[in-house]
Amino acid sequence: YTTYLGNLLHGNLGTSLFTGEPVLQSITSRLPVTLSLIIGATVVAAVVGIVLGAVSAKIGGWLARLIAVLALVGMALPNFWFALVLVSVFAVAIPLLPATGYRTATTAQATPR
Repeated sequence: YTTYLGNLLHGNLGTSLFTGEPVLQSITSRLPVTLSLIIGATVVAAVVGIVLGAVSAKIGGWLARLIAVLALVGMALPNFWFALVLVSVFAVAIPLLPATGYRTATTAQATPR
C-alpha cells in the first residue's frame, strides 16, 4: 500500500488491466470530452432551473406547486435510471441522438434510419 501511495504521489497510477496502457494516459485522453459534457450539462441545468424558478416565483399558485413537485421528483430519481430513460427515448424511440459514442457538434450528422 505504501508503494502504491508513493507511486500515486509521483503521478504513476499504474497500468490498466483491460487495455494495458497507463491509467493517467487513459484519464487525460478522455478528459476533454468529459469536461465538455460536464460544462454543457451544467449550463443546461442552470438555464432550465433559473427559468423554472423565475416562472414559479412570478406566477405562483398551482403551477408553482407543480414545478416544485417536478423538481423534487427530479432530485429523487437515480441519475443512472433517468439517463437510461433519456437514452431509450431520444436514441431508440425518437432516433434524434446516438445511443453510444461521442461526436462533436461540428461533426455530428443525422443518424440513418
